Amino acid sequence: ALGEMLNSIRDQQSPLPGNEIIAALEALQAATLENEAQLSDGEVAGNELATASTVEDEAAPVESIHIAEPAPDIPHLNKLLATADEQQARRNIVDDLDDQLLPIFLEEASELMPKIGSESRNWRASPTQSDASASLQRLLHTLKGSARMAGAMRLGELTHVMETQVVNALESGSLDTAYFDEFEIELDRLNDALNQLLHPEASTPIIEEDSQTDQQAAPHVKPVHTPAVPLVEPETSASMLRVRSEMVDRLVNEAGEISITRSRLESSVSGIKQNAAELAENIGRLRSQLRELEIQAESQMQSTLTHMHMDDHQFDPLEFDRFTRLQELTRMIAESINDVGTVQQNITVGLNETEAALTQQGRMTRDLQQALMHIRIVPLSSIADRLHRTVRRAAKDLGKKASLQIIGEQVEIDRSVLEKMVAPFEHLLRNAVAHGLELPADRVASGKSEYGEVVLHARQEGNEVMLSLRDDGRGLDLEAIRARAIANGLLQPEIHVAPNQLMQYIFCTRFLYG
Repeated sequence: ALGEMLNSIRDQQSPLPGNEIIAALEALQAATLENEAQLSDGEVAGNELATASTVEDEAAPVESIHIAEPAPDIPHLNKLLATADEQQARRNIVDDLDDQLLPIFLEEASELMPKIGSESRNWRASPTQSDASASLQRLLHTLKGSARMAGAMRLGELTHVMETQVVNALESGSLDTAYFDEFEIELDRLNDALNQLLHPEASTPIIEEDSQTDQQAAPHVKPVHTPAVPLVEPETSASMLRVRSEMVDRLVNEAGEISITRSRLESSVSGIKQNAAELAENIGRLRSQLRELEIQAESQMQSTLTHMHMDDHQFDPLEFDRFTRLQELTRMIAESINDVGTVQQNITVGLNETEAALTQQGRMTRDLQQALMHIRIVPLSSIADRLHRTVRRAAKDLGKKASLQIIGEQVEIDRSVLEKMVAPFEHLLRNAVAHGLELPADRVASGKSEYGEVVLHARQEGNEVMLSLRDDGRGLDLEAIRARAIANGLLQPEIHVAPNQLMQYIFCTRFLYG
């Protein structure tokens, strides 16, 4: 069976669990212990004793096992193999962190923890499906191995205990609500353990000795409310380059400055182009005026020649030295206007090319800016695990039962904006659990499920992201709000206020603090 499992792994396939073989080993173990007991009482013949001893040597594990009574109904082999020495060693585990491997492990753990939380929720939603539980076991096993490799032995042991709990639950079939509640508590402890490694200066010890802990229970973990795992967007590509968020922000800002400078250049080019158009109009007017001047000069010359022809029949009108200075100036002005016109045409051609280049540069800058902005875009699901954990902790602290449903997890938001919104989200969720949801007994009495439901809905509307948060609790206590408003002098007792207007008092500072 082990060989077949190894072949499945070589084929990059998930191996099938050997539950039947484990059950057979447990039955053989129980039978062997029973034979030992019978042998000690002298009830077994010598040849039967030799056969039982041979079977025990082949099937038993390396460690010797001493059990007072046979237990053929033990659900799994791990519980049989646990000893008091192992329990004591587990409580005395000490970290031996590797400074070089620890940063790599923390990056990997920051990617694994959201996946573990997601698979845990999927498993709870469909306990009978094996895909979610198998994926959860793989993720926990990966996290355990990486933690131990980096020297985070306490975190690795905590992960090992959780992995064992999953196996035990699958084998025993006890996948009830209480089990999943306990598993989520252990998951919160695992997050706290990781937060201690991420922020050692703001954390308290995670695992302490607890003499009442049984062999398969997790080491006692103190609740540590430290900052959650930083936002990380899982990457699926084979090659990945990690860049500091500050550098991305600087590049985005510089791309914005380039866009602003390009806008200024476009404005200047537009002004120059307008001036070039006016220059072309002025040159056209000058040409028309020069043409009129030439006509007037020709008319005067013809008039003068007519008089001179009457006086002297020998005069040749084509003699250049008889032309007046006016005719010479008009022709010189015409040549200058033509030269200016040529310059104006060259300027217009250059402006058109510059405008085309600016348009192309603007398109490239816009694409670059959008690409840089997309680097900072992360889905709402990147903080889903943290929000679920907030609801679970708030419900546990208040003795309530609550679950969070996030609709639109794939809606993308700017990373810096989302990080600033995490604290308001957590505040709203805690308020929904504390002030909105009722106690389980009250909910059952009113015909509701004992589990309160908090829904966070995100949707994209044009260039805006709309976020709404609601719960299925009892809502606002309007009578209490009215009494508080009257006590603080915000409302006169005799004045009747509509419910919608009465709800607005909760946003008043004087209402909150008197």
